[in-house]
Formats: sequence, structure tokens, C-alpha cells
Amino acid sequence: MANLSQPCPAGPFENICCCPPVNGITLTQPACQMLPDGKVVINPCFDSASNKSFWTYKFFTDCAQGTKAISGIAIPVCENIKPEHLVVEEQIDSTVSFTPVPFSLKKTDPNFGTAPAGFQFLKIETSSRYDVGVSVVYRIQVDGDFPEAAQPVKVKAGNQIITFDCDEGCFLVPACPPAGKLQVIKTCKTIIENNKLTLQYLYDITNQGNATLPIVDGTEKIIYDAANINIGTIQVNPSGLKIDTSTPGIIIVTGTVGPLPPGGLINVAINVPVASIVTPGTYLITSNTYAVASGTESSSTCILHVDAVKLSADKCCNVTEGNKGTFRITIGSVGNSPETRVSIVDQIIVPQSVTLQFQDFDGCTAKFGDGSSVPLNTDITNKTINLESSTLTVPKGGSVQKNIKFTVMTTTAFQTPAAIVNTLQAVNFLNTSTQIFLGVSTVPVSSSVNVIGSVQCQKPCSD
Repeated sequence: MANLSQPCPAGPFENICCCPPVNGITLTQPACQMLPDGKVVINPCFDSASNKSFWTYKFFTDCAQGTKAISGIAIPVCENIKPEHLVVEEQIDSTVSFTPVPFSLKKTDPNFGTAPAGFQFLKIETSSRYDVGVSVVYRIQVDGDFPEAAQPVKVKAGNQIITFDCDEGCFLVPACPPAGKLQVIKTCKTIIENNKLTLQYLYDITNQGNATLPIVDGTEKIIYDAANINIGTIQVNPSGLKIDTSTPGIIIVTGTVGPLPPGGLINVAINVPVASIVTPGTYLITSNTYAVASGTESSSTCILHVDAVKLSADKCCNVTEGNKGTFRITIGSVGNSPETRVSIVDQIIVPQSVTLQFQDFDGCTAKFGDGSSVPLNTDITNKTINLESSTLTVPKGGSVQKNIKFTVMTTTAFQTPAAIVNTLQAVNFLNTSTQIFLGVSTVPVSSSVNVIGSVQCQKPCSD
């Protein structure tokens, strides 16, 4: 198998292979490579954290008059590797980042011929992304661990096919294991639709080796907080898989398949609907996958984060100097709810017996019923004011507030109180694709001030 990922020794940097130029083109395989996370490690290598192996190659073209630009590259790789388990990235000259590029897998190609026994060509077409006088690095990511094998690499430039095979040890490429070898490639994700949560687990169980595996046994174990999470009816594919939910907080799915030939692929899907979540908070759901066959096994683990949010809403008011008022809107986090985002819809009704001016809407959009904007420091009477705030962040364990400030200028209410009523009409949850919303209490909620000569708050704020 490929060497485990480890830091590349300090310079000078060297090459595993460095073939002399042919028709102005040179191919090397550096002894060091950069992984997607920025680490510089040996080349090639297997990174156990990501369950991927990495293989890097570098191409140069000179500026001689007869040099033709590279139009295609063929690198032999294990014939059992599937295209969905490969990523090919390109870095041209001094560009900072690698960019994924298209590729194809072919046993036989009209330009490059037939791949060596046990291999297929990983074919990269440059599509005129670069010309001569450049250096280009290709980094290949392959799901799983593969042994190293020395194979020639082919390049098409103009009408010529150049084969780089300058040494018996060049170039190191991912070969098939010499026996049956299981590989579990797993994708886990949460799907939220209409505030309903489904835990989805997708698996590719492949035989990356070159011998048939007669029987493959698989087990999936999902661990969750049964005290707070209620599970619905689990769906599996293939349908013959056995589901065991007899132990609270543990789901076990088992099955047996076979035979699995070299390059064989089994797709497994497990969908776990969440019927309800009792208490707000962030929940970690762990799943462990094991596949076992004669002489080989593979495993994979993933952790899903599930956020459940509950909010509270409150409305109060304050009055100072006899006629200066503030309506306060508070949206608070309940329990262990994680940080989230909301929008709010609010309304203030100004009676005809009161004239007031607004001094501050605290970032809210304020409009009259006809859609026109409400001006500040302007007399307003007998109007309904609609306020909205499009994005508010409610922190975990905290709250967000909006303070609407106004001054009562005049009133004709001296015998019967006139009420200025402020009602929070709606709190709209915005993180609909990433969090589950357990609701908000209590909406609508109102506060008001009575005007009868002076201004009197009917629901004072506590601070």
C-alpha cells in the first residue's frame, strides 16, 4: 500500500522520477506534494484521516520553436477504480490553488492505445487551458489505499504520443491490490425539508483488488440520543437488509452480499427520519460502518451534527420625561439552542387622538399601509406602521433586541385613554436548510402605552 502521509523532509526538494525532455516536454514526479489542507507531505501517500491516497505529477514545456503544447495525458491507475472515487486537480505555473478538471477512465484509447494489464488510463485533456513555456502540476485524489506500481506515463503533444519511461522505478501510480480488497466509501448528511429531518447514509462498498470476494458481511451502527430524539420508520436499500432498533439510542443495520468480483460495487442507502426532537440543542449522531470478507475488511465513521432551535419573544415599553417612549422587541434563545437567524414582522397602531414622531427604528424598515416609508421626526397620527427586520442573529444563550423610539407630541385624549399598541406579529426562522425549528413562544405578543394627558406604559421593561 502507499506510504502513510508524513511530512516531507526539509529541502533540498527532490524528484522520485525526472525524465529527460522529449520534444521540449519534461515529466517529473516530485518527492513532495501539497495536500488540500496545505500540508506538504511525501508523494505518493495515503492520508488515513480523509481515507484518500494522493499522487502528484509535474509537467514542463519549453519555448523552443518546434515544441507543441500538451493536449492530453494518460496515467495508468488500478482498473477497479470508479470515476466517482477520483478527483483530478490542476495547478498551472504560479497559481495559488488547485482546480478540479474533467477526466475520463479508459481501458483503450484511440491515441494512447491499450492500458497495461490490471490498469486503465486516467485520461486528462487540457482543452487549451495552457500553451508552451509553462509548468503544470496534477494532483490525483483516490478514495482508499492502493499499492504503488511503476508504470510509464503518456503525453499527447501535437500529433505525437510521447511515452515517459526513463527508469524501472518510474512513475509511481495506484495499482490494484494483489487480492480481493474491500473499500467502504461513505457519505453522511442531514436533509431538512419543511422542517422535517432525515439522516441519510450512502455507501459504496467496492472490491478494489483483483480477486473475487465470495461473501461480504456489512454492519452499520448508528448511535443517537434516544431521550431527546424520536426516530420514525427507517428505509434501507437493498430492501433485504435487517434493521435492529431493540436497544434505545442504537440502530443496527446488517446484511450479507456476494460474490463481489474485482471492481464490483454495491450501493447501500439508509434513510433515518427523525419524527421529533424534544429539547433544543446540538446533537451528535455517530455512525460506524464495517464490511468484512475473507482476508480483508474496511470501516468508516462519520458524525452528523443536528441543531434544534427554540426561541422566545417578548415585547415591553419604557417612558421617560412624560412623553418619550420606547417599544422594545426581544427575541431570545431557549435552553441550549444554538445560534440562529430570524426575521421579524412588527406593527404599531397610532390612534387619531395622538400625534407622535419617531426618532429611531433601530435598523428596521418602517412603512405605512400604502408601502411608503415612514419618516423620522415628522408628525404622524391615525396610522398603522409596519416594521420588518430581515436578518437578526440570535446568539446561543442570549437574545437580540430592537428598540423603537418615539415622542408623543400632542393628544386630545384627556378623559378616555388612547392606546398606542405595538404587536410583534411574526418571527420567521431563516436557517430552514440547516436547523430544525421547535417554535417560538409567544407570538403574537403586544405592549402598549396609554395616552391620557401623559404617556403611561402598560408593560414596562424590567431594566
